[in-house]
Amino acid sequence: MKKKRFILFVAIIILITFTTQNMAQEDTDLQSQIQKFQSGSHQFMVTGYALTNFIKPQNEPSQFETGFNPIFLYKANDRLFFEAEIELEIEDGEQNITLEYAQILYTLNDYLIFGAGKFLNPANYFIERLHPGWINKLPTMPMFVGHHGGMQAAQHLGFQLRGGTPIKGSKIEYAFFMSMGPTLDLHDGFIDFKNYEDNNNNKGIGLKFGFLPIPELTIGYAFENATVGEENTQFENVSATTHVVDFSYAKDISGLKGTIDLKAQVVWLNIDNPNIAPLTFDNNSNGGYAQIAFRPGNVDNDFFKNLEFVYRYDWTDKPDDAPENELVKRSTIGINYWLSSSSLFKFAYENKDTIVPGGSTTNEHRFVGQIAFGF
Repeated sequence: MKKKRFILFVAIIILITFTTQNMAQEDTDLQSQIQKFQSGSHQFMVTGYALTNFIKPQNEPSQFETGFNPIFLYKANDRLFFEAEIELEIEDGEQNITLEYAQILYTLNDYLIFGAGKFLNPANYFIERLHPGWINKLPTMPMFVGHHGGMQAAQHLGFQLRGGTPIKGSKIEYAFFMSMGPTLDLHDGFIDFKNYEDNNNNKGIGLKFGFLPIPELTIGYAFENATVGEENTQFENVSATTHVVDFSYAKDISGLKGTIDLKAQVVWLNIDNPNIAPLTFDNNSNGGYAQIAFRPGNVDNDFFKNLEFVYRYDWTDKPDDAPENELVKRSTIGINYWLSSSSLFKFAYENKDTIVPGGSTTNEHRFVGQIAFGF
């Protein structure tokens, strides 16, 4: 009997020890899983922004528009990442779903990252850094950004190498990219940047350099080139070259009790003249914008410290001999009210002049309101 009790006692001890070890291991695994999802260490995160517009054009019915842009971020390890943004919008009377970007990113070293997929154009400072609704200080974007008839692509489909390095208290940023090139439209001589099926074996290439002499100031230059004519046609050697200069300066000025924010970008688009009908003209365009914003964030009044005042001037100038040869100038005045650090009301008034060489000038104006929320 004593021997049986001893064996039973030993069996119970072994069972308790085994169970305790399993529970400890399960607790360790649980703690490990919890740590993965603690703030700042997420493997997967959803962020993004949403906005709703109210638009009242001159002599036209008012309209509402809305959009929701979820952004998905995933970290596989310390070197491998994935990011994607989907745009769901109701705009111009239509409901659209668009893949804004989706790319795999791999950190090669401290100074260089490789990315592949659909990505925001590194040469387009406004699109890459400023276009989200809660970051853009006005409810509209500059006119030179556009898939067709615009001067610069918003996204590219291909791969990129990019990075940055400090130099004696300053910093330089750089990017090289290769992508599906835009295509030539023989009807008006412009190019279509929304290209998911190339019309030739040539791929577009681009370079972007940014210089930050001080943290508040960024000066950039970018270059893009691609053959845009269709292969095995008389336009197959037509190419397009884009030069871009951008400028950004933001600083808190104690004497003004607020922050001054200056932004500018100028684009020159040069398309070859094959001198073959209907493209028998010098096909050079330019566009850009300049913007100033002031937010009196250091005043004592709680209402005025949340206000922001914005002015933007933008333009597009197309070739005089092109079928659509207008010069468009637009001035926009805006007042914003910040509800939080990533949400705000925007109220803007636009005045636009369209000038046809040797012809008439058309004036249009409209009011645009927007509420934007970043999360």
